[in-house]
Amino acid sequence: MKAMSDDKNQDGIRFGETAWIRPLDEKDFSAHTALIEATQWRYLREDLGKTGGRALEVGCGSGHFGALLAQVGFDTVLLDYSPAALECAKNSYVTLGGRERKSYVQGDARSLPFSGGSFDVVVSCGVLEHFEALAPVIQEMARVLRPGGFFYADIVPRKFSRKAGGSR
Repeated sequence: MKAMSDDKNQDGIRFGETAWIRPLDEKDFSAHTALIEATQWRYLREDLGKTGGRALEVGCGSGHFGALLAQVGFDTVLLDYSPAALECAKNSYVTLGGRERKSYVQGDARSLPFSGGSFDVVVSCGVLEHFEALAPVIQEMARVLRPGGFFYADIVPRKFSRKAGGSR
């Protein structure tokens, strides 16, 4: 199955070409996004327990969660389909820290270029809603997670969509 946003989002905007273009010193997308990320991170940090090991952020976008994982000691790999998103993630490392514990990989969430069981932590924030078929993506994330590892993924259905709830 093809990811719905591989080419354009539901409003016809070329997702990877415009969504992540930001100045190097800009830290937040918005106060709303910052609040959501801070709340998610607080809960994730509690559940993570340990620090250190290898972490993968699938569909990294801004790279904020990868940067936060690096700050608490994880060697973090940020993967995204979009080269523009990877550039944005690099900017997040400059502004959020953790530069020494990162690497960037352009790739497809449905076919992760990593050996099975190679990560202690796999996270995916706001990515799954971009796929018509979730099973292949979730199976790939589970495949690269070591037994007993930490997995987190969320879905943000119709985020900021003018089409949500029918016609308006």
